[in-house]
Amino acid sequence: MDIRERLLDAVRKSRLSERKLSLLATGANDTIRNIRRGAVPRADTVEALCEVLGLELQIAPGLTPPADQTAAVPRPPTEFSTQRQLSTYKWTHPSEAGYQPHASHNAPAPVDLVDDHAFYVQMPDVSMVPAHIWKHDYCLISPVAQLQVDQRGWFRSAAGRETIRWVMRLPSGGYDLASWELDQEGAVGHQKPSAVHWKREDVIDRGVVVAVYRHEPTTGKPQEPVRDWRPDALAELSRAALFSDQFRKVEAEIDRAVAAVEQMETHIRRRAGTVSISPFQAEQILRVLDYRLQHSLHNIREALKQVRPDAS
Repeated sequence: MDIRERLLDAVRKSRLSERKLSLLATGANDTIRNIRRGAVPRADTVEALCEVLGLELQIAPGLTPPADQTAAVPRPPTEFSTQRQLSTYKWTHPSEAGYQPHASHNAPAPVDLVDDHAFYVQMPDVSMVPAHIWKHDYCLISPVAQLQVDQRGWFRSAAGRETIRWVMRLPSGGYDLASWELDQEGAVGHQKPSAVHWKREDVIDRGVVVAVYRHEPTTGKPQEPVRDWRPDALAELSRAALFSDQFRKVEAEIDRAVAAVEQMETHIRRRAGTVSISPFQAEQILRVLDYRLQHSLHNIREALKQVRPDAS
């Protein structure tokens, strides 16, 4: 299989559209379409596409690609084997060196697991809650699976630090990874992701989260895996803002708008506790706010329709 066929094969398996992959790799929206029509890509184009698609990492024989294992719809409950056990790792409390693993114990493997190197890791914190991994969840890790953009990956550094993160990009020199931080009120699930770059030479082991379970796997007690995750609009915008000045400005404007709405919400909550408002008055306030916000969103939507797909 030549490089062009490998690229197109990886594109077919990707969770992203051809247009989005093209934009991420080269900034043009028709790169992959031109390759499909027979164009021979330049070396720098091939390199950029390989970075986005993660082609430098290969699938080990006998392992189903993670993209095929994890669908965005509920999967049937997993039966766990009475004959096969997997190592299960729990992490210690955080330190300056990051989370360090406890001594492992064993838990039964899924009966249909074909990966001889898989193991479980128990999530130690809430940094991946928006990506559907809660604290104390059991993550099934495949260290030989092909790592791709928008998967949840497990990484171990040369210093022994371990982490589970969203794979935002796969540049040739390392990994652009993201997680979520608690806000001041301790809420999770709605804040923006924060990113970090790990150099390839600093990573001694990595794997793909191929399944997540809320409880420790037990023989005789089937569990339905947690639904797979895809980046939402806020996560996509945050990713774009990391690598584009234009999107960084857009993100900042949206942050200011959201802050203004939240400030208004706080003000109304405080006023509601000090004044008497009838149900009719409350309904009128809501109707006015709804109209104003919907009208603004309509105008924004119409303005964005005028932007060319290839415009900066």
